[in-house]
Formats: sequence, C-alpha cells, structure tokens
Amino acid sequence: MKQEELNQESLAKDDTQPEAPAEAQAAAGDTEALRAEVARLQAELEARTAELESSRAEARENFERWARSQADFDNFRRRSRQEREEVTRFAAEGLLLDLLPVLDNLERAMNADAQAETWKQGVEMTVRQLLAALQSHGLSPIEALGQPFDPNLHEAVMQLDSDEHDEGTVLGEVRRGYRLGDRVIRPSLVQVSRRG
Repeated sequence: MKQEELNQESLAKDDTQPEAPAEAQAAAGDTEALRAEVARLQAELEARTAELESSRAEARENFERWARSQADFDNFRRRSRQEREEVTRFAAEGLLLDLLPVLDNLERAMNADAQAETWKQGVEMTVRQLLAALQSHGLSPIEALGQPFDPNLHEAVMQLDSDEHDEGTVLGEVRRGYRLGDRVIRPSLVQVSRRG
C-alpha cells in the first residue's frame, strides 16, 4: 500500500507542478494587465491635470482682463462725470460774455442825464443788442400777432370778440414767447379772437 500511496502522491505532485507555472503565467498576465491599466490611468490623470492647469491659467487671465476692463470703465465713467460737471459749470460763459455789454449799456442809460427821447433810443438800442446776443446763441422769438392760434406755440390768456378776424386768430401778445433751436422754451401768452 505504500507503493500506491507513493504513486498517488507522485501523480498529485505531477498534477500540481504543471498547474503552478500556468497559474504563475496567469498571475503574471494579470499583473501586466494591471500595470498597463495603472499606466494608462496615470497618463490620463496627467493629461487631465495639465488640462485643468491650462483652464485655470485661462480663467486667471480672463479674470484679470475683466478686472482691467472694469477699472477702465470706472475711470471712463468718472472722467465723463467730471467733464459733464465742467461743461455745465461753464456752459453759460459764452452767453454771459455776450450779455455783459448789454448790461454796460443799461448801466450807462441809468446814469445818463438825457432827455426822454434820447433815453428811449438808447434803451431800444440796448434791447436790439440784447436780442442779437440771445439770437447768436440760438434763441428766436415766436411770431404770434395775426397768426392762427397754435397750442404748441401759444398760450391763450384771453378771448376777444372780433368780427374782422377769423376765429382763433392771435390779436394781441401779452408776453412774447421764445424758441431755443426748434424747441419752445416759453410759449407766447396771447389774446385770441372769437366770433361775437
């Protein structure tokens, strides 16, 4: 029986020995596959890391560009506000320089010992000078007398009965109206005709 046991052990050893190299080969193959997978994952990780760093650098650059643009815009807004304030402050300078000679003439007229007719002529001349100065800055009077009533240009303060004029004709001007360019800045206060 010992022989049989030895033979069986020998067969068992023969069976296990060939299996050991096959298992080792399979294990070695699995190890290689795992190493290849690890290498692939490391390469992918490095690529993704490089992509992430590139995206971060681009984001930083975009943020810095935005911050510079925001600062430039804030500076532009501040400069524009200062320029508007200056224009507003000095906008009337030209008009005032044109009106100063009119003021000078009025002061001279007040201080003059002149006859009534001479004084009247001086005041009329001063009024013409004042109108010329204002017209040079775009101001123009609104013609009202004899014109049809226009609510865009005139403001009726009184109606007068008249058989000689068409209804709605301006018969009198209580206060003259003015335009600045095409814009009415003060309508004429007028008396308007109506059928009596």
